[in-house]
Amino acid sequence: MSQREKYKMIRETARKALQERINKDNPAWLNNVRLTSIDIDALNYLDKLWHWSSDHDKLVGDPSEWKYAVSRYKKRYARHVDLSLWFGEQLTALLLGKVSRGKTLVNMDFIEGNEDKSPLDGMRLRICVEYAKLVAYEIKASYLVVNNPLPTALANYQRLGFSKRKKGNSLELNLASANLVGGNNGESCN
Repeated sequence: MSQREKYKMIRETARKALQERINKDNPAWLNNVRLTSIDIDALNYLDKLWHWSSDHDKLVGDPSEWKYAVSRYKKRYARHVDLSLWFGEQLTALLLGKVSRGKTLVNMDFIEGNEDKSPLDGMRLRICVEYAKLVAYEIKASYLVVNNPLPTALANYQRLGFSKRKKGNSLELNLASANLVGGNNGESCN
């Protein structure tokens, strides 16, 4: 199996496991929450229906920048990490990142949330982080990393266990001390 095929299977397995956990924890949402790759449907939604933040300091990029980044990551990095988070027909969040060469870090490079209200408000970041954790645990990575987090999001990351890294403008989550959704500490996605 090629590295590209291996990581595709890891991403799919992580999305499926998290999807099952969300459905179990939130039965009222059954068949409403979907976790997919950033595919053509997500990019089309981003281009036509997505509501961008009016606070330009909160923006990761416009539709053309997202399309470029997704295309680049999928072509260049077999070990990319991507997630589209849907509630019904509404795209609520996107995550794009990659695994480091040494496979010790899962970098969450781009995370963007739709400004439209949805039942997932307040949980989108957590769901994206839990997905990245599942990928990280599967490859035995030690850390999740968020590079250049938006200042307005720092408190949200800290609530999820992230702390400032010693170098650069980034945050890290040490996975040796982190728990998975539904893990030994009984956390859930509700």
